[in-house]
Amino acid sequence: REAGLLLPNLHEPSLIIMDNASYHKTLPPTAPDVAKLKKQEVIAALYQYQIPHDATSTVAQLKVLLKNWIKEKVLPEVIEAAERAGHRVLFTPPHYSDLQPMELVWAYVKGNIARQYTKNTTLEDVKQRLDAEFIKLEQPSGRDLVKRIIVSRDRVVEDFRRESSIEDGVDSDDDGGDDDDDLFEEDFDVDELEKQLEAVLTSSDGQS
Repeated sequence: REAGLLLPNLHEPSLIIMDNASYHKTLPPTAPDVAKLKKQEVIAALYQYQIPHDATSTVAQLKVLLKNWIKEKVLPEVIEAAERAGHRVLFTPPHYSDLQPMELVWAYVKGNIARQYTKNTTLEDVKQRLDAEFIKLEQPSGRDLVKRIIVSRDRVVEDFRRESSIEDGVDSDDDGGDDDDDLFEEDFDVDELEKQLEAVLTSSDGQS
């Protein structure tokens, strides 16, 4: 569904950045649901996909072979659809909400709505308040909020790049073609979205 809404509006080859939510990595319906297969069904699938195996192995061992093959060979639906249209999908590392400005904006919106909650709040009230928050984002103050969050994201990326360069003994100005995946080897704690957002909002406007 997401791909059907987004892809027709991309008029040139694009890099689509998504988080690691499991629903972004849904496999096509033709992919076997390994967990539900009985041993003979697993063996049949292994034969179908020409995966070397020993039929005397346990069902658990055979399922591992099939799962590994699916992981290597079968693309999630969103990637398959994007690549067919000439685009590329990049998933950000888990727990890096700083790299997803939308997550911080959404945290801000949800926080505002939550603070208005009372025991008499109805679903219709929530909907109206959500619509009002989205309208605010279209105003100059809302656009400024989004801009500052994006600046914060860029700072995080630059910090990762600088720390990675120091650890690798590479000067931070050196464009030596380091693999970007190296930037995310450490498990930084960036889960507290509202705290991060508050830090962004209270930061000096003079910072760049």
